[in-house]
Amino acid sequence: MIEIHEPGPRTTVQDLGRHGQLRYGIPPSGPVDGFAFVIANRLVGNADDAAALEATLKGPGFNVGAPCAIAVTGADMPVSVNGQEAPRWSTLLLDRGDVVRIGTARAGLYGYVAFSGGLDVALRLGSRATYLRGRLGGFEGRALRKGDRLACLPRSLPQARALAAEAIPRYPGEVCARAVLGRQDDRFTSAGIATFFA
Repeated sequence: MIEIHEPGPRTTVQDLGRHGQLRYGIPPSGPVDGFAFVIANRLVGNADDAAALEATLKGPGFNVGAPCAIAVTGADMPVSVNGQEAPRWSTLLLDRGDVVRIGTARAGLYGYVAFSGGLDVALRLGSRATYLRGRLGGFEGRALRKGDRLACLPRSLPQARALAAEAIPRYPGEVCARAVLGRQDDRFTSAGIATFFA
């Protein structure tokens, strides 16, 4: 069991997404940074699609109710366990009662926290991913709040390991992104579109 003390501005449960439902108006959801998400799961011995947390800008603070392993990847968010700095992109073995805090991103935007066994939330249309607008999946279809408790699926603890430093992605302060207008471009004014592309 994991108890959330500080949820961060928007922390949700995600897996690799809910595919095949777009024709019904339900997007895939899932992680923004698929690479970081998958690596977090692999570091704790999970399947790539196990449910984990996705944190936006600032990570959550929580304590664990039983021994488990976690991995924190993605944006450069400082991690501490019981007040001591802990490494990112590596397996962290925790004991019952340990307190984890994940701080504000120094670079990047989305951070991931995987738990050995994966988070045990209900499957909705074949996925555990949170679709916030539709209030579907994840933990009650919403972002986490203080006091929420999540369970993990049972799994033996993995061996501690870390991603090689040269394989860790860099998250620059500015990114050049290409964009094309989509099907909902009529929802924006001409001035708004011009401003966006400028």
